[in-house]
Amino acid sequence: KIQMAMLSFKEATIPMVKTLSTPHASGEEVVSLSGGNNNSPPTPAPVANPTSPPVSSPTGSCSGHEFRLELQTDEYSDEVSWKLEDPNGNVVIQGGNYPYGENLIDTTECLSSDGVHTFKIMDSYGDGMIGDAYYKLWYDGNVVIYHDGQYGDGETVTVPGGEVNAAPAGSPPNQAPVAAPTGSCDNGGHEFRLELQTDEYGDEVSWEVEDPNGNVVIQGGNYPSGENFIDTTECLSSDGVHTFKIMDSYGDGMIGDAYYKLWYDGNVVIYHDGHYVYGESVTVPGGNVF
Repeated sequence: KIQMAMLSFKEATIPMVKTLSTPHASGEEVVSLSGGNNNSPPTPAPVANPTSPPVSSPTGSCSGHEFRLELQTDEYSDEVSWKLEDPNGNVVIQGGNYPYGENLIDTTECLSSDGVHTFKIMDSYGDGMIGDAYYKLWYDGNVVIYHDGQYGDGETVTVPGGEVNAAPAGSPPNQAPVAAPTGSCDNGGHEFRLELQTDEYGDEVSWEVEDPNGNVVIQGGNYPSGENFIDTTECLSSDGVHTFKIMDSYGDGMIGDAYYKLWYDGNVVIYHDGHYVYGESVTVPGGNVF
């Protein structure tokens, strides 16, 4: 295995804000976060962090299912494109060809068909997005996924479901489930569930769940070397946002078909591959990755 260094994100400065009058997709608003001449940019002025976008999502009556995308690009936004396909593979909404520089896109679309749709995001250069770039998807008002831009030349997400890159459902073949504790929420609380498929270096993987006060309430790790499948459910006694942390002692994340999936009160919070290098954190509920 090749040890990878943890990426360090750059802090984006935002010199000017302007709104483009030409929409890129139905109901889509685009805000360019880079203005002026590319060769001689104006002196940056301090503004609010773009991860709290000021653009309002278009509203309207939807007799089907409401899909919403919030996309914060890096400065190479002209490399980014995306599309949403219905269950039959037909493209129902798409976007791209954004102006060079950081852009914030917030678009809402009413989907007429039921069933699982597929969201695809692509990068023409093949290096994904850097810095504070991210994308966030909603389906009928619920967050499907909140993901950074580290997707290489692209990735797909099921809507609803939040399954990344068609990760396998259920136990992978030839893997016996590892025994895991279960917790009943019959007397109140919130049900947390983790499904984790490690790669062959399962002994490098560990994880924990912290309550809103930072106390570790459930954890796992020290799995035997080789591929392991873990499925564990616990009852969380406290309300508020918990934090799930997954770590890799070698610093290269998980490879192959490895993935993890989180539920909170029966709803999928995130379904993610193992490309997290030394580790990552996820809010539960919410699915915010940091």
